[in-house]
Amino acid sequence: MKNFIHTFSLSIFVIAATVFMSPISTHAQLAEKQPTGVWVNGGLGLSSLGSVGLSANLSVQYGEILFSMRTTRNIESLDVFTRNIVLNDSGLLIGFATEKSELHSSVAIGVALVTGYQFEPLNPFPLVFGNGGEEGHDITSKIGIPIEAQFFLRPSSFLGFGVYMYADINTVESFAGITLSLQLGKLR
Repeated sequence: MKNFIHTFSLSIFVIAATVFMSPISTHAQLAEKQPTGVWVNGGLGLSSLGSVGLSANLSVQYGEILFSMRTTRNIESLDVFTRNIVLNDSGLLIGFATEKSELHSSVAIGVALVTGYQFEPLNPFPLVFGNGGEEGHDITSKIGIPIEAQFFLRPSSFLGFGVYMYADINTVESFAGITLSLQLGKLR
């Protein structure tokens, strides 16, 4: 597993270096351009933690380059009688996207802050087993590597619907999810 993490980390570094070390003229041209798309999307779906996944995202696109700011919430279980972890990530991502089209797709990777909370199970018999469920604790914030993929049908220039897939690799508990999402903004 350590070899996988090392190889993956090295791959992330190479991708980031390639994007950020491209010629200065490209960065200057990007700064002068107007965005070709600006949108928000949000959705509800499933998380690899075992239950509900939520996502919210703001994306700005310049040609084929995509910048995203996203947050996700991942809930391990809706069962109050078992241990329950809620993990959130908030990240900044950069990637590539298809240009003006009714079918839009993109992939991005970046850096995120992972936070969360662990709840202890509720105790249905407090007189017998003590008063459980009253306590929980914050999960120490960690840095994660967020990854996203967006696949949307855009029937109009301001509305789209589709699938938002996300993952976060971190030292707390890595997770992934898929949400059915609605997209609003300047799409094409």
